[in-house]
Amino acid sequence: MSGKPSKKNNKWNDIQTVFAAAAMTLTLGLWNLFAGPDRARAAAQAAQATPEPVQEATEEPAEVPVVPTVLPPGMKITFIGPTAAPQATVVAQQQQQAQPDKKKKKKNNGGGGGGSVTTTQSS
Repeated sequence: MSGKPSKKNNKWNDIQTVFAAAAMTLTLGLWNLFAGPDRARAAAQAAQATPEPVQEATEEPAEVPVVPTVLPPGMKITFIGPTAAPQATVVAQQQQQAQPDKKKKKKNNGGGGGGSVTTTQSS
């Protein structure tokens, strides 16, 4: 590739830019052309479909007296379940013994196919 753009390349870039600008302008113009009547019609339907709310006279509900529930004797309410006394946990650490590093033999099980190479001579 050359470092400088050629005149032929510049002209093509200008043509592409003009096409892109024309396509975007046409798209937005047609969008507004067809969306405008729908927007006005939708606004009219929304205004017509939502009547003003009518307030009705309502009576306030009578208060119901709250009676506490009595638990049977020996019953207890627990929210977190039965709690047990914490138990002591003993963690024994063992010292690691230095083991000599064993070098693993590298296996070459994979590979690329390969195969025989055929040569042809042409005269």
